[in-house]
Amino acid sequence: MAVREGKWKCEFCGGVNLGRDMKCTACGAVRGEHVEFFLDEDAQEVTDEGLKNIAEGGADWHCDYCGTDNRADAPVCKQCAAPREGMKSREESIVAGSGSGSAGGGSGSLSSPPPMPEARRSPLKFILMGVAAVIVVLAAVFIFGGREDVLVLDDGSWSRSIGIERQEWVEYTVWEDEVPSDALVLDYWTEERGTERVQVGTEKVKVGTKDKGNGFFEDVFEEQPVYEEQAVYDTKVRYEIEEWLEYRNVRASGGLEDSVSWPDTGLSSGDREGQRTESAELLFHSTDPEQEGEVFTYAKLSPDEMSSFVKGSEYKAEVFGNTVRKFLDE
Repeated sequence: MAVREGKWKCEFCGGVNLGRDMKCTACGAVRGEHVEFFLDEDAQEVTDEGLKNIAEGGADWHCDYCGTDNRADAPVCKQCAAPREGMKSREESIVAGSGSGSAGGGSGSLSSPPPMPEARRSPLKFILMGVAAVIVVLAAVFIFGGREDVLVLDDGSWSRSIGIERQEWVEYTVWEDEVPSDALVLDYWTEERGTERVQVGTEKVKVGTKDKGNGFFEDVFEEQPVYEEQAVYDTKVRYEIEEWLEYRNVRASGGLEDSVSWPDTGLSSGDREGQRTESAELLFHSTDPEQEGEVFTYAKLSPDEMSSFVKGSEYKAEVFGNTVRKFLDE
């Protein structure tokens, strides 16, 4: 384990001393009980055998009689000769990282990040806000706007269609676990499907620093897993399966006064009816002279509902642009 020498700050004169110093080198005051060690970020590893022995000797102990710190192997206080028995040793502790260079304790202190500068006000931001406001207003007008008008029904049209399906063989390529049970497999092969995170070993990672309680610090390492992204292979399958597919479409259409019906499907052997669709549209003109020449449409109805409308009749309606939104009761 790498050992590094810390420092401590004299509580009387503020002088900074090496971890090995038992007295302040500036004023001569003994290292007090409440003095805390810190570690410079650039502290070098200790190579001197004598200092290593001090570091590995254990935590210092504090004399309750004269206030002097003593090495772990000292049987009596070097200042007043009081026996060590019953005296309290400094605590060893794990700290997150090296100190900041001040007498604030082994763990140091992490400075808060500087406040972010006030963002400049971009003209683009206000332009986008303006566009968004316009969109909201237009949407509100579309949803809640409109005007009342009296319309005359001119004509209408309707359309109905039916898809005709038959079974055909269709080919697909999927992963093996996606193949339907009734599929006819044509071919298969191995292919990379993705990756997965796999542990391939371990490595020692420095996770902190141990304050040894005697002016020295020791790097703390932890065995942590090492991961690697590895390819995952799977079986790819090409298969065929019978599916109902639309191969033709029959259609019937007519005007406002034509009878509404579904088209004749003319099903052949092996065919079946597929999706049915229908649509209808009514055409109006306004009784308002200012709207002369304008055509208004209404398509929110089915062909069967067209029978309730009479060509040439007037209908009170709410319109938006050239679209009839709804009819109003008299």
